[in-house]
Amino acid sequence: SFAREDGRNIAVLDPKEKSWGPDYLRFGLSMTAQTGESTSFNAVAGYTRTWMNGYGARWQNILQIGEKNALHSEFLQPVALDSPLFVAPRLLATYQQSPVYLGDAQVARVSRAQAVIALEAGTELGRSGDVRVGLQSGREKYLVDIGPIVSPADWSKTRALTARLDFDTMDKAHFPTRGYRAVVDVYRSSRPLGAESDYLRSVLDLSAAQTWNQNTYQMQWISGKMDHTEQSSALLFDLIPVGGFQRLSGYPVGRFRADQVEFLRLGYQRNIAPVLGLTLGGIVTQSYFGASLEAARIWQSYDTLTSNGLYKSAAMFIGADTLLGPTALSVGLGDNGQRAVWLSIGVPWTIK
Repeated sequence: SFAREDGRNIAVLDPKEKSWGPDYLRFGLSMTAQTGESTSFNAVAGYTRTWMNGYGARWQNILQIGEKNALHSEFLQPVALDSPLFVAPRLLATYQQSPVYLGDAQVARVSRAQAVIALEAGTELGRSGDVRVGLQSGREKYLVDIGPIVSPADWSKTRALTARLDFDTMDKAHFPTRGYRAVVDVYRSSRPLGAESDYLRSVLDLSAAQTWNQNTYQMQWISGKMDHTEQSSALLFDLIPVGGFQRLSGYPVGRFRADQVEFLRLGYQRNIAPVLGLTLGGIVTQSYFGASLEAARIWQSYDTLTSNGLYKSAAMFIGADTLLGPTALSVGLGDNGQRAVWLSIGVPWTIK
């Protein structure tokens, strides 16, 4: 509309907010290959609807197919407009395999099928993260794909209290150059709530990165502990895992699973020109060279041939940011001649 003010014609604009927000689609592929081990593939698709009501509700759905099959749906409802407080009911269904080691030999593969419903409440921490507590209920079943491991044959009940803090100021999730991230994850499985097992799992994961003159220095410290009184293959997936690229790079993924782990990684990274000058028409946007020193102290491993103690590893890698996601080719060296060559493309989705 138009109005006249002080002898001038003025256009009056009356903007109106849309009743719905933007929707987001995400698609991705990931692959991880290690010499002497199986290659894992994952395909992921995500759909997020925002501003589903006047309070700014958000509905997120993620589907992943591959080494880990997963379906996750969460409806996050702020308690008021512009309030950081929220409630979030969610559903999670997964089917995942894990190797089982005795010493350095893989002797079995175990799968877990899991279906969970949860109700959580929390507060957003600006644009950098959130903290939430919740109650979970579900069922899970273990299957032995290969090997002599004995596992429960029927579906078992899961009931747990949960708490999680995730605060992240990193500029990038992979190959970060500045910022820090703090994650605290607590899971209390409780028989009084109806669970089949009683245990407490807590993990603290701190990481930081800082850059001076294109030289980036990184640090990561993980402290994990699981308190339980019973020994069962049903707890395998809840033990603290170590192994894989930049998690003791000289060892395969899942090589260690223990009641208690203290892990430290010191890393160096530098921006470099694209390898062989290849940008592949813009597919490669930035390249890196890096190295890391890694150590983990392990107590009470599920693997009876792995003793308590300190395990060390080192890695060198060439990486790149690409249209397919972060890509890296790396060489890892561990204790007693352990070594691994890694090729990873893209990022598999993970959810807690």
